[in-house]
Amino acid sequence: MTIQELFVDGERLTGAVARDKNLSGVLAISNAVRSSYGPHGLDKMLVSKIGDVAISNDGATILSSIESTDAASRILIDLAVQQDTEVGDGTTSVVLLASALIENGLALVNEGVHPTVVVSGYKTAFKQSVGFIRSTLEKKIKHLSAIDLLKIGESTISSKVIKVSSKMFSKLMVDAIQTVKRTEPDKSVRYAVEEINVLKKQGKSMDESVLIMGYAINCVPSSKLMPTRVTKAKIVCLDMNLLQVKMGLSVKITTERPEDLELIREKETHTSTEKVKKLVKSGVNVIFTTKGLSDSCAKVLIEAGAIGVRRCKREDLERIATVTGTQVYSSFDEVDGTEFVPQIGTADSVHVELFGEDQCTVISSSRCTGSSIVLRGPNEQVLDEMERSVHDGLCALKRTLESKSVVVGGGAFETALSVYISNLALSFRTNEQIAIQRFADALLRIPRTLLVNAALDANKCLAKLLSEHEAGNWDAGLDLDRGEVRNNFKSGVIEPLDTKLKALRAATEAAISILRIDEVIVLAEETKGATG
Repeated sequence: MTIQELFVDGERLTGAVARDKNLSGVLAISNAVRSSYGPHGLDKMLVSKIGDVAISNDGATILSSIESTDAASRILIDLAVQQDTEVGDGTTSVVLLASALIENGLALVNEGVHPTVVVSGYKTAFKQSVGFIRSTLEKKIKHLSAIDLLKIGESTISSKVIKVSSKMFSKLMVDAIQTVKRTEPDKSVRYAVEEINVLKKQGKSMDESVLIMGYAINCVPSSKLMPTRVTKAKIVCLDMNLLQVKMGLSVKITTERPEDLELIREKETHTSTEKVKKLVKSGVNVIFTTKGLSDSCAKVLIEAGAIGVRRCKREDLERIATVTGTQVYSSFDEVDGTEFVPQIGTADSVHVELFGEDQCTVISSSRCTGSSIVLRGPNEQVLDEMERSVHDGLCALKRTLESKSVVVGGGAFETALSVYISNLALSFRTNEQIAIQRFADALLRIPRTLLVNAALDANKCLAKLLSEHEAGNWDAGLDLDRGEVRNNFKSGVIEPLDTKLKALRAATEAAISILRIDEVIVLAEETKGATG
C-alpha cells in the first residue's frame, strides 16, 4: 500500500534512502559541536534572529539554539538538552557518542546486516560495559578530600571559558557546594545546587569573582536614604504593588464639594501606606516586593529605619521566603475581606554590598544553607558563558559527592571500554560479533576527537593509548598539553561516574531508536483555508 492509498499527503522514504536521510541529520548535528569538545575545543558564536549574540562551547547551549525540522537531528538535540537537565555536564560527549554509534550501525545495515542484529549487539555491548565499569573502572572514594574535589572541578571546567583561572574557580565552587549540604531523614546526603545563586556583574576581570555566604539578589533598596544594613532582620516577601492606588479610567465620581476630591487623592495615597505602616508596627524592618514601591511608602520605611527592596524576581523571593521562614504574599485580605498581618521571616542581617560600581542585597542567616557566587566579566556574552561553566562544575561536584564514585578522564574511560568490548566481541560466534565490535569502535570517537581538537597526531597518540590499555593499564589517559600518554588518575584527571554512565546509556538508547527506523513519512504542511 502506497502513501497515496493511505490518503496521506506527504513524502515516503524507505530503505537506504530513509537511513541516509537520518544519517545526514545526525552527522550535521555531530559536526556542529565536534570542534568544541575537550579542553582545546573552540567556541561557537550564536546569532539569533533578532541579532542577540552568544558565545559558547557548551553542547546543550549550541544545539538548543538550532531550529531543525529533521526528526533525527531533533533526537540528538533533545538528547543533549536532557543530559544537561539531568546531569548538568557531558552534553557534547553524549552527542558525539550517539552519532558514532548511529553511523557505525547504519553502515552495517547498508552492508546487509539486519537492524535487529545490530540492535541486539548494541544492547549486549552496553550491558557488558556496565558490568565492566562497576567491577573495574569505577573508583569508590569513601572520604572525598578537598584536593579530590578541586581536581574534579578543574577537570570539568578544563574546556570552559573560565579554565584560565581554573584553580580559583574550582575553590569557589567547592566552597559553594559545601554550603548546601543536607542530610535527609534516611541519612542520605544531598547537595541542593539550586540553592546556590549566581549573580552576573559586568566589569572587572573574571579573577575578581567572589563567593558570598548568604543569599544575594540583584536588587537594592528603593531609596538611598534607607539604611544599608539591618541586623536581626524581620522580613516579609510580597508579590504585590505598593504604589499609589489609582482608580480605573472608567470610574466616574460625582461630588458637590471640592474638598472631597482632595480626600479621594489622600485615600489613594493612604491605601498603600497604611499597609506598610501595619507591617512596620508588627515589627517588620525589611520588605521585598516583586513590584513597585511608592515614594510615600518609602518615606514610612525611612522614618522607621527599615529597608524596602522592589522589582525582585519571583524565584528570588521564593528562595528568600524559604530560608527566612516565611512565604510570598500576594494580598493581605482574607476571604471575608478583613486584613491580616503576614507571617514574618527572620535573618541575622540584610545588607548592601558594593562590587565596583554595582550593588547587591545580601540576606545572611544561620538558617540559610545557601550561598551566592558573584561573577565578574568584561561583557554580557562572557558572563553568560561563565555562568554555564560554573553550573556544569557545580553539577559535577554534586554528582560526585552524592555517589562518591569517579572514573578516570582524558579518554581513559572510553578507551578502556573499547578495548574490553573489542576483546569480548571475539568470544561471540553469532552475527552479533560485528555489531559489538562496531560499538567498541564508536567509543574511540571520544579520545580521537580530543586529539584532533588539540592539534595532535591522532593516529600515533591513539595507538599508544590503546597499547597501554591492551596491557591492562586502565588508568592510562591523554595528556593533551604534551601529546603524551600518562596515568591520569595520579594526575588528578577524574570525572563523576554518574555523568559518564548516563551519557553512555542515553547515547545507546538514542542510537537504537534511530537504527530501528526503516521508513520515514514526511507529511506535507497544511495549506491555509483547507477544509476537511
